[in-house]
Amino acid sequence: DSGGGAGDLYAIVSRVIFKSTMPAIFDPATATEEALRDFQAFDAKFAFLSGGVPLKYFPEAAAGWERNTALLTGDYYEAASKFMQDRHEVYLRGNIAEENIAKLQAIFIWAANANTIPTGFWTLYFLLRDAAMLERVRSEVRRAAGDSG
Repeated sequence: DSGGGAGDLYAIVSRVIFKSTMPAIFDPATATEEALRDFQAFDAKFAFLSGGVPLKYFPEAAAGWERNTALLTGDYYEAASKFMQDRHEVYLRGNIAEENIAKLQAIFIWAANANTIPTGFWTLYFLLRDAAMLERVRSEVRRAAGDSG
């Protein structure tokens, strides 16, 4: 046991959000531990990439990007959300190559998770440190969901 620190909480939040987001947007088969690790490898270098450093200088991030892009080839979109299916169809009508469609769709893996995971972590972190606020949130959830346990 590692003591239950903030790093453990971040790992839990990352896993829960990633494994909830991926099936909701893409094919449920994309919600794997490997896809999560690949997302994390790419995300860890995103600041450098957005600053203009080429992806080729980060082999682990590049490999993660390629593997996550590969998840979005073939018929993945048949099990994807309507939004992603519609995007796929628009790209096909625009004569965009399948390889490039996968890259355009793959950026949604990053976009859907890169801000949601840290936001979820910090929200939960501060709630867990403030018993009164946590109880207020629990009460509100009970009222909204009914007291089903």
